[in-house]
Amino acid sequence: MFCTENEEEFEGLMKEICGTKKPTVCIESVSGPMTGQVMKHLHTGGTMIMYGALSGKPIEGVTVGLLLTKNLKIESFWLSNWIPQ
Repeated sequence: MFCTENEEEFEGLMKEICGTKKPTVCIESVSGPMTGQVMKHLHTGGTMIMYGALSGKPIEGVTVGLLLTKNLKIESFWLSNWIPQ
């Protein structure tokens, strides 16, 4: 688990942590420009699970081509629905 908005730092961390392996699932709560970068690293058939938008920005860099060619999925849930009142 790591957090960065720096694309160069992100690429280095992905290589260091994952090596040549590609993650099959990513749990994401920030949104914004890094969402697309993360999805590019998912294994074919992988899933991005979104549960927040802490950056206040819309998802960026996720194209139909990326979703279709790698058979990626985006799932979501609203965290507040899972927190007891």
